[in-house]
Amino acid sequence: MSHDEHKKAIRDIEALSYYAKKFQGLRVDRAHGVAPHKPILLLSVIEKVRREIIIENKIYLSSELIQTFLKYWSI
Repeated sequence: MSHDEHKKAIRDIEALSYYAKKFQGLRVDRAHGVAPHKPILLLSVIEKVRREIIIENKIYLSSELIQTFLKYWSI
């Protein structure tokens, strides 16, 4: 592993740690038990960004986003 690859790997790990802490701090609706809608929606959006389906700084409700949300919800 080159020095640059090593630095990138460290940045990636730091980013994952940062976002893991943010996920832990998400407030979820507990009125009817635990309903983790926010984390599941966030995971769905992350997947769509990673796959370059969401490419702008706006998120629109689409059938693809709904399908991804339901996929994670059913797990």
